[in-house]
Amino acid sequence: MVAALSFASVVPGVVQAQAPKPLADAKKVIVTPKSGTLNFTGDEYGFFQASTQVRDFDALFSVTNPELPEFTIGIDFRVVTFSRFYALLILSTGETGLLVARGLDQKMELQKEPVFAPSWKRNVGERNDVALYVRGTQALLFINKQFIETYDVSEINDFGDVHLLAAGGAGQSGEIAYKNFTVKVPNNALPPTSNGPTNNNIVVSLYRSGYTQWGRPIGMVDPRQGCQSFNDGSPVLQFQAVMKITNNTKTPMKRWAPLAIKRDGTLAFGCALAYDTSPEIAPGASADITVEYYIEKTDAIASIFVFDLEQGRSNRLQTAAP
Repeated sequence: MVAALSFASVVPGVVQAQAPKPLADAKKVIVTPKSGTLNFTGDEYGFFQASTQVRDFDALFSVTNPELPEFTIGIDFRVVTFSRFYALLILSTGETGLLVARGLDQKMELQKEPVFAPSWKRNVGERNDVALYVRGTQALLFINKQFIETYDVSEINDFGDVHLLAAGGAGQSGEIAYKNFTVKVPNNALPPTSNGPTNNNIVVSLYRSGYTQWGRPIGMVDPRQGCQSFNDGSPVLQFQAVMKITNNTKTPMKRWAPLAIKRDGTLAFGCALAYDTSPEIAPGASADITVEYYIEKTDAIASIFVFDLEQGRSNRLQTAAP
């Protein structure tokens, strides 16, 4: 749970003397300014999801400090799957840190030692302006126009979604108001028409698939919680795919994920049955896997494929509409 994270055991970092300046090369606005509230209850986060695929971008927003003893706000970015992404977190104390999720077990680790942001305003009702600039292997964080930290983001260098998130302390419920959430990209930083290089030696074949109505998984609200629970009062479509993945390369497949693309080109939320992590597939071997993807009732799955971190993308299988 994000709100339960504590950086207190880490020695505060030191803000660099020669601070970078905010970047100014991103001119194309792909998420126009949005304002609203992020509502969270207990262990459920408040999310605003920008359904767009970006790698290099500017994310800018303002938050007003709520009347809560503790809270967390942040940005998920380069969200390739619900278990592979970065999460920049800012605690109500002004501590900031970047976490990285590396696999289907959703384990998250700090990318480097957290730092305190001296420019963070802590009083109730005060506004804080946050700007995150991500370019290639580097991310720069500014709070209230002051440079805070540089992060290495070379491990996940893929196009992915951007999420604005908020949470309270353990068991707390509440809301945080945000204003002018904007995402901009450099003109040459739009996503490619394909999802990375195709490796014809990774082959996906489908045993069977089909749609059924199902309760909304908690992971569609908070991706970190996966399919731990379902809300029958908020029905969605479940697309179940039973597939075979064959590794015809000379290298074991160790870090891969089965993905589904919706009609609008964005990734669908999914859960692999019986696996906490992707099973390793030896060269020349195959693995059978069942994945359940969840979409809104008005949507549909357009295609499915496998993405391997080292090998690239498999063939893409087109799927029938509901």
